[in-house]
Amino acid sequence: MSEQRSRTAVALGALVVDDDDPSRTGVAELLRALAYEVMEAARGDQALALLQAHAVHVVVTDLHLPGASGVQVVRVAKRLHPAVSIALVSGDHEALGELDALQAVQTFPKPLDLDALELWIRQLPAA
Repeated sequence: MSEQRSRTAVALGALVVDDDDPSRTGVAELLRALAYEVMEAARGDQALALLQAHAVHVVVTDLHLPGASGVQVVRVAKRLHPAVSIALVSGDHEALGELDALQAVQTFPKPLDLDALELWIRQLPAA
């Protein structure tokens, strides 16, 4: 169990949203290894439904998704769960530069560097 998670006995919720199955699975496995309770969605609209129904502390979402965009997922996550930590991932490097302006959203380019994502996750405050 990671150092940050040993401070709490409650499993923290995480949501991984990506229409690319291998990418989504890789991030989900990383979060599970860090003792998060992980939900997965392949579509933005599925993610929005999960955000309505479940508490989340971390969201890792692709920018371009079927059903609803990653930006929509970010906005709803922040509205419903104000303390959520969000990573927005995209191969669209120009869009990521523009999205850095979204408050408290960490951006990562594709292909995603799982080591960099893990470092970011480990520095997140425990809930």
